[in-house]
Amino acid sequence: MTERSELLAAAAARMLGQDNALLLPLQGGGNARLFKVTTGAKHFVLKAYPAMNGDGRDRRFTEWQALQFMAAGGIPNVPQPVATDKQSNASVLSWCEGAAVAADDPAIDQAARFINQLNQHRTVPAAASLPLASEACLSASELARQLTQRLQRLQQDAIADDDLQVFLSRHLAPATTTWPAAAKEAYAQRDWSFSEPLKPAAQCLSPSDFGFHNALQNTAGQLSFVDFEYFGWDDPVKLAADFSLHPGMNLHPDQGRRFSTALSAFFGAKDGPDPGFAERLEILLPLYRLRWCCIVLNEFLPARLQRRQAAGNREHYRSVLRRQLQKAERLFNGA
Repeated sequence: MTERSELLAAAAARMLGQDNALLLPLQGGGNARLFKVTTGAKHFVLKAYPAMNGDGRDRRFTEWQALQFMAAGGIPNVPQPVATDKQSNASVLSWCEGAAVAADDPAIDQAARFINQLNQHRTVPAAASLPLASEACLSASELARQLTQRLQRLQQDAIADDDLQVFLSRHLAPATTTWPAAAKEAYAQRDWSFSEPLKPAAQCLSPSDFGFHNALQNTAGQLSFVDFEYFGWDDPVKLAADFSLHPGMNLHPDQGRRFSTALSAFFGAKDGPDPGFAERLEILLPLYRLRWCCIVLNEFLPARLQRRQAAGNREHYRSVLRRQLQKAERLFNGA
C-alpha cells in the first residue's frame, strides 16, 4: 500500500469511527480515485478527489452538497453521504451494488425518471443554495462562446497533427461560425433572446456528467446513478443533448430521442417550466454536437499528453489520437 493509500485508509477509519479500514482500489472514476472500504461486515466507497484545477470547482464539496440535497428529498438510486473530510479531500459514501449498464429502453426510461424526480425538488428552499453546474449553458450565446473558446484552444495549443488541422480548418472552424449564426436566426424568428439567460423557473438541476458511464445496474435491472462532482443548475436542453451525444454512451439516435421526449413531457409541457424545450433542443443540438467534437479532441492538448505518460510509447498515444479524431468526425457527421 502506498503512503497516499495508507493516509486514505486512516481517513476512512476516522470518518467511520473505526479503528481501521480495509481499502480495495476500484476501477472507474476518471478523475477521482475510488476504493471499496470494508469495516467488519459493512462496505462503503471512499472517493478521493483531485485538487481543484483551473475551473475552481471544489468537487468534493459539490458532490457532498448534491448528495445531501438528494438524501433530504428522499431521492433513491444514488449513494448516500456518510462522511466527508476536507483535510484528506475525500468522502465516504454508501456502497452501490451493480455492474455496467445495458443501454436499452428500460434503462433510458429509468434515467429520464431520475432526472424528472430530481427536478420535482427544484423549488424547495435548499435548492436555491446549489451552484451552477460545471460549464453551464444558460443562454444560447454562452453555448456559442464556449464552443468558440474550445475551438481556439485546439487551434492554438494542440500538438502538431496534419489530420487534425485538416478537420479543424475544413469542417469544425467553418461550422463554428455558420451553425451558431443559423441558431441565432432561428431564435430571432421566434422572438427569443439569444443572449438572455434562461429564467430560473425554466432551469433544471443537472448531474452535468450524466449517463450510463456513471451508473450501475443491479441484477434486477435497477440503476444507481453516481458521480455528482459537476452537479448544479443548468439548461435542461444541455442535459438532454449531452446525454444523447456523449461518445461514451454510444446511443442510437432513437434512444436519445426517447430520453429527450421523456424530459420534454416534464419540462416542455404546455404548463411546464420550459414550454420551448423541444424547439430549443432541435435548434441547439447541432451546436452541442460541435461542442462534443471539441471535447473528444482535447486529447490533442499537451496537458492530456502528460496525463497519458503512463500509457507507454508515443506510437500508442498516436493510436489514441486517431481514435479520438475518428470519434469527432462521426459526431460531426451525425453518426
